[in-house]
Amino acid sequence: MTAPDEEFRSWMRAVCTGDEAAFNRLFDRYSPRVYRFALWLTRGDEALSKDLHQVTFVRAAQKLKVFDNEQQLWAWLCRITRNAHLDHVRRGSIFQRILRRLNRDEAEEPVVDGFHESLEKSLGKLDAEEMALIELVYFKRKSQAEAAALLGKSVKAVERKLARTREQLKSFILEELRDEK
Repeated sequence: MTAPDEEFRSWMRAVCTGDEAAFNRLFDRYSPRVYRFALWLTRGDEALSKDLHQVTFVRAAQKLKVFDNEQQLWAWLCRITRNAHLDHVRRGSIFQRILRRLNRDEAEEPVVDGFHESLEKSLGKLDAEEMALIELVYFKRKSQAEAAALLGKSVKAVERKLARTREQLKSFILEELRDEK
């Protein structure tokens, strides 16, 4: 193994053992490249590219391992970014199918309109933290682990808060639907 490769492996070992300075160096070195790659994948969508960039580094921090050289690390970061983009595309197509179905069903079932109104009113009753969590998990399709990282909370705390928020939302919706009758 050459000296630069051994130096790289030593740096990667430091990153993997939780050395914050080593991770910051990794982030500073690869962040612009990951962002440019995300921009290329999204055909210039800056907002989505920022999301992919963030997801890439959250996932990388969670599953980082020692690589033999920079080419392996870069290929791995690209794979994470590409997979995050594919996840987004898949979720988007599923979401579009659901919307098309809802729009088709709305013409057939006026009940859907009432439910949508109740849902909208109920979402308005949530506090800012609850709404942020709902938005991350259900509208931005973040995993609970990703939401936890973004909110600076543990995954368990997010799971509990999400369960309580869903129950609260359910009771708000049922209350709204009862009031309509």
